[in-house]
Amino acid sequence: MKKIFFSDNLGLYFIYSLIRRIYKINQNGINPHIDHKRKLIFIHNPKVAGTTLKAALKLPKNGVYHHYTPTFLVSKELWEKYFTIVAVREPVDRFISSYFEIVTKAYTGYFRKAYPEIYKLTPREYFELFKNEPFITTPQYRYATHFLSTKPIDFIIRFEHLNKDLKKLSKITGYKINNIPHLNKGRYSPKEKDIILKDKKLIKDIKEYYRSDYTIFGYDIDS
Repeated sequence: MKKIFFSDNLGLYFIYSLIRRIYKINQNGINPHIDHKRKLIFIHNPKVAGTTLKAALKLPKNGVYHHYTPTFLVSKELWEKYFTIVAVREPVDRFISSYFEIVTKAYTGYFRKAYPEIYKLTPREYFELFKNEPFITTPQYRYATHFLSTKPIDFIIRFEHLNKDLKKLSKITGYKINNIPHLNKGRYSPKEKDIILKDKKLIKDIKEYYRSDYTIFGYDIDS
Protein backbone atom coordinates (compact mmCIF):
# COMPACT_ATOMS: atom_id res chain seq x y z
CA MET A 1 0.00 0.00 0.00
CA LYS A 2 1.24 3.43 -0.89
CA LYS A 3 2.29 5.45 2.16
CA ILE A 4 1.39 9.11 2.30
CA PHE A 5 2.56 11.37 5.10
CA PHE A 6 0.10 14.00 6.27
CA SER A 7 1.41 17.55 6.06
CA ASP A 8 1.68 17.99 9.84
CA ASN A 9 3.00 14.54 10.82
CA LEU A 10 -0.32 13.07 11.92
CA GLY A 11 0.82 9.72 10.57
CA LEU A 12 0.65 7.44 7.58
CA TYR A 13 -2.18 6.85 5.19
CA PHE A 14 -2.81 3.37 6.62
CA ILE A 15 -3.88 4.97 9.93
CA TYR A 16 -6.54 6.91 8.07
CA SER A 17 -7.77 3.77 6.32
CA LEU A 18 -7.77 1.74 9.54
CA ILE A 19 -9.80 4.28 11.49
CA ARG A 20 -12.36 4.53 8.69
CA ARG A 21 -12.76 0.74 8.64
CA ILE A 22 -13.04 0.44 12.42
CA TYR A 23 -15.81 3.01 12.72
CA LYS A 24 -17.42 2.18 9.37
CA ILE A 25 -17.55 5.81 8.35
CA ASN A 26 -18.39 6.18 4.68
CA GLN A 27 -20.68 8.12 2.45
CA ASN A 28 -23.41 5.45 2.58
CA GLY A 29 -23.47 4.96 6.35
CA ILE A 30 -25.42 6.81 9.04
CA ASN A 31 -23.36 9.76 10.15
CA PRO A 32 -24.95 12.57 12.21
CA HIS A 33 -22.44 15.04 10.81
CA ILE A 34 -23.51 14.55 7.21
CA ASP A 35 -26.70 15.45 5.34
CA HIS A 36 -26.55 13.64 2.01
CA LYS A 37 -29.75 15.24 0.73
CA ARG A 38 -28.27 18.74 1.04
CA LYS A 39 -24.73 17.50 0.37
CA LEU A 40 -23.58 19.05 3.64
CA ILE A 41 -20.80 18.06 6.05
CA PHE A 42 -20.54 19.66 9.49
CA ILE A 43 -17.22 19.12 11.26
CA HIS A 44 -17.80 19.03 15.02
CA ASN A 45 -14.88 20.92 16.54
CA PRO A 46 -15.16 20.24 20.32
CA LYS A 47 -16.35 23.01 22.65
CA VAL A 48 -17.37 25.35 19.84
CA ALA A 49 -21.18 25.12 20.14
CA GLY A 50 -21.24 21.96 18.04
CA THR A 51 -24.38 20.55 19.66
CA THR A 52 -26.17 23.84 19.09
CA LEU A 53 -25.03 24.08 15.49
CA LYS A 54 -26.03 20.51 14.64
CA ALA A 55 -29.52 21.28 15.92
CA ALA A 56 -29.63 24.60 14.06
CA LEU A 57 -28.56 22.90 10.84
CA LYS A 58 -31.13 20.12 11.36
CA LEU A 59 -28.56 17.38 10.97
CA PRO A 60 -29.49 13.69 11.44
CA LYS A 61 -30.20 12.73 15.06
CA ASN A 62 -29.30 9.05 14.64
CA GLY A 63 -25.85 7.57 14.32
CA VAL A 64 -22.81 7.88 16.57
CA TYR A 65 -21.59 11.35 17.54
CA HIS A 66 -17.85 11.89 17.59
CA HIS A 67 -15.15 14.52 17.22
CA TYR A 68 -13.09 13.18 14.33
CA THR A 69 -11.20 15.56 12.12
CA PRO A 70 -12.18 15.57 8.41
CA THR A 71 -9.42 13.19 7.34
CA PHE A 72 -10.85 10.49 9.64
CA LEU A 73 -14.50 11.46 9.14
CA VAL A 74 -15.10 11.37 5.39
CA SER A 75 -13.45 10.30 2.18
CA LYS A 76 -11.50 12.72 0.04
CA GLU A 77 -14.16 12.36 -2.65
CA LEU A 78 -17.02 13.30 -0.32
CA TRP A 79 -15.04 16.21 1.15
CA GLU A 80 -14.52 17.67 -2.30
CA LYS A 81 -18.11 17.09 -3.45
CA TYR A 82 -20.08 18.37 -0.43
CA PHE A 83 -20.38 21.80 1.22
CA THR A 84 -18.26 21.76 4.38
CA ILE A 85 -18.76 23.76 7.57
CA VAL A 86 -16.74 24.10 10.78
CA ALA A 87 -16.90 26.42 13.80
CA VAL A 88 -13.83 27.85 15.54
CA ARG A 89 -13.19 29.64 18.82
CA GLU A 90 -10.49 31.69 20.50
CA PRO A 91 -7.99 28.93 21.43
CA VAL A 92 -7.52 29.67 25.14
CA ASP A 93 -11.28 29.96 25.68
CA ARG A 94 -11.79 26.66 23.89
CA PHE A 95 -9.12 24.95 26.01
CA ILE A 96 -10.65 26.23 29.26
CA SER A 97 -14.12 25.09 28.23
CA SER A 98 -12.72 21.66 27.34
CA TYR A 99 -10.94 21.38 30.69
CA PHE A 100 -14.03 22.11 32.76
CA GLU A 101 -16.12 19.73 30.64
CA ILE A 102 -13.85 16.71 30.96
CA VAL A 103 -12.38 16.95 34.47
CA THR A 104 -15.76 17.07 36.21
CA LYS A 105 -16.90 13.92 38.01
CA ALA A 106 -20.13 14.15 36.01
CA TYR A 107 -18.22 13.44 32.79
CA THR A 108 -18.61 9.78 31.77
CA GLY A 109 -17.26 9.83 28.21
CA TYR A 110 -14.40 7.99 26.56
CA PHE A 111 -11.59 9.79 28.38
CA ARG A 112 -13.03 8.91 31.80
CA LYS A 113 -12.63 5.27 30.80
CA ALA A 114 -9.16 5.84 29.36
CA TYR A 115 -8.01 7.92 32.35
CA PRO A 116 -10.16 6.94 35.39
CA GLU A 117 -8.74 9.72 37.59
CA ILE A 118 -8.93 12.43 34.97
CA TYR A 119 -11.16 14.50 37.26
CA LYS A 120 -8.11 15.08 39.49
CA LEU A 121 -6.02 16.76 36.79
CA THR A 122 -4.86 20.34 37.16
CA PRO A 123 -5.12 22.58 34.07
CA ARG A 124 -1.39 22.09 33.46
CA GLU A 125 -1.64 18.30 33.76
CA TYR A 126 -4.66 18.28 31.46
CA PHE A 127 -2.80 20.37 28.89
CA GLU A 128 0.25 18.11 28.91
CA LEU A 129 -1.85 14.94 28.68
CA PHE A 130 -4.15 16.08 25.89
CA LYS A 131 -1.37 17.41 23.70
CA ASN A 132 -0.86 13.74 22.84
CA GLU A 133 -4.50 13.04 21.96
CA PRO A 134 -5.42 13.20 18.24
CA PHE A 135 -8.80 14.85 18.84
CA ILE A 136 -10.64 17.07 21.36
CA THR A 137 -7.96 19.69 22.19
CA THR A 138 -5.97 19.23 18.99
CA PRO A 139 -5.32 22.47 17.06
CA GLN A 140 -8.47 23.66 15.32
CA TYR A 141 -6.96 23.98 11.87
CA ARG A 142 -7.01 20.17 11.77
CA TYR A 143 -10.80 20.36 12.01
CA ALA A 144 -10.82 22.65 8.98
CA THR A 145 -8.48 20.56 6.84
CA HIS A 146 -8.69 17.27 4.98
CA PHE A 147 -5.09 16.16 4.73
CA LEU A 148 -5.70 14.10 1.60
CA SER A 149 -7.29 17.01 -0.27
CA THR A 150 -6.29 20.51 -1.32
CA LYS A 151 -9.87 21.76 -1.06
CA PRO A 152 -10.28 24.28 1.80
CA ILE A 153 -13.24 24.31 4.18
CA ASP A 154 -16.21 26.05 2.56
CA PHE A 155 -17.55 28.03 5.53
CA ILE A 156 -16.16 28.94 8.95
CA ILE A 157 -18.47 29.93 11.81
CA ARG A 158 -16.93 31.88 14.67
CA PHE A 159 -18.11 31.06 18.17
CA GLU A 160 -17.81 34.72 19.09
CA HIS A 161 -20.65 35.68 16.72
CA LEU A 162 -22.67 32.55 16.02
CA ASN A 163 -25.94 34.22 15.07
CA LYS A 164 -24.28 36.61 12.63
CA ASP A 165 -22.44 33.81 10.87
CA LEU A 166 -25.48 31.53 10.81
CA LYS A 167 -27.46 34.26 9.06
CA LYS A 168 -24.62 34.65 6.57
CA LEU A 169 -24.55 30.88 6.02
CA SER A 170 -28.31 30.84 5.45
CA LYS A 171 -28.01 33.60 2.87
CA ILE A 172 -25.15 31.88 1.03
CA THR A 173 -26.63 28.38 0.95
CA GLY A 174 -30.36 28.98 1.13
CA TYR A 175 -30.60 26.68 4.16
CA LYS A 176 -33.40 27.46 6.57
CA ILE A 177 -31.56 27.60 9.90
CA ASN A 178 -33.34 27.49 13.24
CA ASN A 179 -32.62 30.00 15.99
CA ILE A 180 -32.09 27.92 19.11
CA PRO A 181 -30.49 28.51 22.53
CA HIS A 182 -26.89 27.54 23.22
CA LEU A 183 -26.95 23.82 24.09
CA ASN A 184 -24.37 21.95 26.20
CA LYS A 185 -22.97 25.27 27.38
CA GLY A 186 -19.87 25.17 29.57
CA ARG A 187 -20.66 25.04 33.30
CA TYR A 188 -17.93 27.05 34.96
CA SER A 189 -17.84 30.40 36.66
CA PRO A 190 -15.88 33.52 35.67
CA LYS A 191 -13.88 33.03 38.87
CA GLU A 192 -12.86 29.49 37.85
CA LYS A 193 -11.82 30.77 34.43
CA ASP A 194 -9.81 33.61 35.96
CA ILE A 195 -7.81 31.16 38.09
CA ILE A 196 -6.53 29.51 34.91
CA LEU A 197 -5.93 32.82 33.16
CA LYS A 198 -3.72 33.96 36.04
CA ASP A 199 -1.29 31.12 35.31
CA LYS A 200 0.73 33.16 32.82
CA LYS A 201 3.18 30.37 32.01
CA LEU A 202 0.36 27.96 31.19
CA ILE A 203 -1.44 30.53 29.03
CA LYS A 204 1.80 31.27 27.19
CA ASP A 205 2.32 27.56 26.52
CA ILE A 206 -1.28 27.10 25.38
CA LYS A 207 -0.97 30.01 22.96
CA GLU A 208 2.28 28.65 21.59
CA TYR A 209 0.71 25.23 21.09
CA TYR A 210 -2.16 26.85 19.18
CA ARG A 211 -0.02 29.40 17.33
CA SER A 212 -1.17 28.06 13.96
CA ASP A 213 -4.81 28.58 14.96
CA TYR A 214 -4.14 32.18 15.93
CA THR A 215 -2.49 32.79 12.58
CA ILE A 216 -4.92 30.89 10.35
CA PHE A 217 -8.15 32.10 11.96
CA GLY A 218 -7.02 35.64 12.75
CA TYR A 219 -7.27 35.59 16.54
CA ASP A 220 -5.05 37.98 18.49
CA ILE A 221 -2.37 35.94 20.23
CA ASP A 222 -1.26 38.97 22.28
CA SER A 223 -4.67 39.74 23.77
